[in-house]
Amino acid sequence: MQLQRDARSIITIDRPSTFKPGFVSPGCSVWWQDERALQATEIDPGDVELVQLPRHPRSRVLGRWRSTPNGFTPLDTGVFQVLWEEPWLIPESWQKLTCNTTTFVFFDGTVIQTSQGNLVVVCLGYLNGHWRWSCRPYDERRICNQVSAMLRVA
Repeated sequence: MQLQRDARSIITIDRPSTFKPGFVSPGCSVWWQDERALQATEIDPGDVELVQLPRHPRSRVLGRWRSTPNGFTPLDTGVFQVLWEEPWLIPESWQKLTCNTTTFVFFDGTVIQTSQGNLVVVCLGYLNGHWRWSCRPYDERRICNQVSAMLRVA
């Protein structure tokens, strides 16, 4: 599912100020970070696609249990943080239902470890007229309304 290009501006991510995992819960830390995602300091919403990723428990390399399609970079918590703090930047198309239910957009470029040792990924969903965030287990099997925000790269 490709995001529709609309009148929104380029999203700027201030990379020197990094995402604070304590936002999720005290004692959390970044367990794995996609280095390619850190290079994205400006994102055109028209270059973002919502992609259904399968679970690949046997291809676990540096925490990447999900394969990333060629030509794509998973968005990370830096992008999540900008969108959470400035929700008017979230493309309206993310509010649309997928599989007749709320679409949950995951930011798989960062994996967070909770104080209990669980690995989670942050996601956004539009519920009852408001954006909500949540964390879901990273190795959880995703269903059709759970998609990963991916930046299309050349």
